[in-house]
Amino acid sequence: MPEIYFLGLDYPTDQIVPVGMGALDFLKSEFGDALSGKMGVKINDYALRRDFGNYKAFKDAMGCKIFGDIKICHGKNTGYRIIEEVAKDLPLDFVTVSSSLGSQILKEYVSEAAKDGIKIIGFTVHTKIPKEDVRRVHGRDVSDAIYELAQIAHESGCDAIVCEGKMLEDPRITSLPIKKLVTGIRIDPVDKGAQARATSLEQLRSVRPNLDYVVISERYLNPENFDKLGEIIRALE
Repeated sequence: MPEIYFLGLDYPTDQIVPVGMGALDFLKSEFGDALSGKMGVKINDYALRRDFGNYKAFKDAMGCKIFGDIKICHGKNTGYRIIEEVAKDLPLDFVTVSSSLGSQILKEYVSEAAKDGIKIIGFTVHTKIPKEDVRRVHGRDVSDAIYELAQIAHESGCDAIVCEGKMLEDPRITSLPIKKLVTGIRIDPVDKGAQARATSLEQLRSVRPNLDYVVISERYLNPENFDKLGEIIRALE
C-alpha cells in the first residue's frame, strides 16, 4: 500500500488551503487515525511564486508532507535557487527535478537538497504528452523512455520517479530500487480530462504492491466528490 497520499491541489492560490483542509478533514472523519503520517499535499510551481508561506498550515495542522511539484529543468546553480527561495518560507519535503538533466546534475541536486532535508523526485515523461509525441521527443516508446529516465534517477540517488500506473506493469521499472509516484488517477478511465495517459483505479489496484506514492487529482477533493476520494483510499489501503 502507498506510503504517502498527496492531494493534488491544482487550484487558484486563494483556494488551495481551504480546499486542502476540507479534504483532509473529510479523510480524518472517514478513516480516523488510519492515515496518520501518510498524508501530503502537492503544490504546483505557479502557486509557489508568492504567498506560499500560507501552505505551511498543512504541516502545522496535519503534519502533511509538502511536495513542491516544480519540475525544475535548470542546472543546479540556477535551479537550486528556486528551491531555496521557496524553502525559506515553506518547509519542503519533496521537489521534482527533470531526470532528462542527466545523472551528474541530478546528483548535484540530491546532494544539495539532502543538506536541507529535501528529497528529489525524478520527473520522467509528463502524463499529458501523447504516446506519439513521446516517441518523437525521446525516439522510443513511453515505457522505454521512462525506464531509462528512471535508471538515471536511481543512479543519481533520487528518492522516487514519477510515472503512470501502467508503467508499474513493466518489470524493468518495478525492479529498480527506487520509489514510484503515480499520477493521473481516474476512477472512470474515460474521464481523462487533460491527461493523455491516465491511470485507472483498476490499474492502480493491480500494481498496488509496487506503489509508494500516489497523487490524487484535484477533481476528487471537493465535497461533491468526497465519496470518490474515499473510494480511492479504500482501494489501496
